Amino acid sequence: MQSFIASLNAGDTNTYSCIFSAVNPSKTKAGKPYLRLEVYDGISKIQANYWDWAGSSIPESNTEVFDIDATVTSWQGTLQLNIKGIRHNDTLTVSDFIPRTGIDLNDKYKEAYALAEEIKSNILRTITLGLLDTYSDEWLIVPAAKSMHHAFVGGTLVHCLSVAKVAKAIAFTLNKDRLCMEQDPIVDIDLCIAGGLLHDVGKLQGYSFDGASPVMTTLGKMMEHSHLGAQLVHLEALKCTTKTDEEVMQIELLEHIILSHHGEVEYGAAVPPMCLEAYVVSAADGIDAKAQMIIEASKTTSGMLTPKVWGLSNTEKFRPEYVRSMNIYEADDLPFK
Repeated sequence: MQSFIASLNAGDTNTYSCIFSAVNPSKTKAGKPYLRLEVYDGISKIQANYWDWAGSSIPESNTEVFDIDATVTSWQGTLQLNIKGIRHNDTLTVSDFIPRTGIDLNDKYKEAYALAEEIKSNILRTITLGLLDTYSDEWLIVPAAKSMHHAFVGGTLVHCLSVAKVAKAIAFTLNKDRLCMEQDPIVDIDLCIAGGLLHDVGKLQGYSFDGASPVMTTLGKMMEHSHLGAQLVHLEALKCTTKTDEEVMQIELLEHIILSHHGEVEYGAAVPPMCLEAYVVSAADGIDAKAQMIIEASKTTSGMLTPKVWGLSNTEKFRPEYVRSMNIYEADDLPFK
């Protein structure tokens, strides 16, 4: 689906196909019923009001497709829709509005599998491959969030693979430079790869789709995804009946990386990181999530700045496209190739 919301301008009047991600009956100060709606086009959302609602039937949210006759208005600098009519659309289905990207998820899964096979530690490799195998269907479906970042089909897989690759690169660089030249490598690359790939594995149980909208499952609401992830690693490790003391410690460190990947307790970590590998994975997770937030915000507008990004201090950010347009170097002259 293409986003019609991203191209709206104040004063536009048209008929749009959409689903409602939220439907809230309300009343004006005069006591007249109306509907407050959140309109979703499969990519973007916009608030809407249906002032002429008769107060009888309430449209279903997330499970039906509608055509709306609407005019784009502006309220306190924010665009919204003034809906004049709502009708069922019998041509499109809810599945047409499930957020997707052009990413080949099968290729991403194969890439993640190949990266896991690089892990030299037998126990970490076995656990990581085991969880890729056991949840092969879920990796290709489950989003990484309701809205913050990677909130699309296969978002958990795309995010976890990216985090693992970034964590591996950070670990390799730290080991290559070694910070203190007389020391041996200071970061365990195996833990960084396994931790990156599995840091959000709990989301495979914690998130799903309600119609076209990413939602938290009941289990996800009961147990935060890092706890679910550590539990999944623990259960997978139990399948390995014979383990050395060193392997037991590697498993515990992997569980710790998952539990601490949000970095600070106030940001959702069960515990703060206690090893360098946990800091590496946490940093990789943070930069990949922030990059995706900016990328997604950039798609909703043009020009120099994004709209305010709620997950990033609720402030505007420079669009990557704008920053790239400032590049004065030719491709062969880039200083940091």
